[in-house]
Amino acid sequence: MYLEEFSSRPNPALGQSWKDLDVCAPGASIPGPYKPAFSPDLSYYYLWGTSMAAPHVSGLAATLAQTQPGLTQASAERVLKLAATGLPLASDGAVVFDLFEGDLYDFLWRKSDAGSGWLTWDNIQKTARTQLK
Repeated sequence: MYLEEFSSRPNPALGQSWKDLDVCAPGASIPGPYKPAFSPDLSYYYLWGTSMAAPHVSGLAATLAQTQPGLTQASAERVLKLAATGLPLASDGAVVFDLFEGDLYDFLWRKSDAGSGWLTWDNIQKTARTQLK
């Protein structure tokens, strides 16, 4: 599992704070098909960002809804947040040199930087069994 430095962190320029983040999902280096108009020789490319993570979360939520008839929005949100797990990040606390800015900064992940944590289908299934009796 890989979480980009910019991923899941609130963006103060957009007025976001830690409480705006619920869960995280893969959003870095996600392969997508090339359209022939861009390059007839290439079949895949990689994208980063919320537009890549959102389909993962949406797909998990849709699968949960399919397996749990009558699921409400509030119940789905509760299950997803409770199912999310913390991220062991190898870079936590590292000092990084930014080539573009020419500065050092502390690469510290706070608990709130990934919302409730990382989603996996296995954890969602386990949580749904206990929460949706």
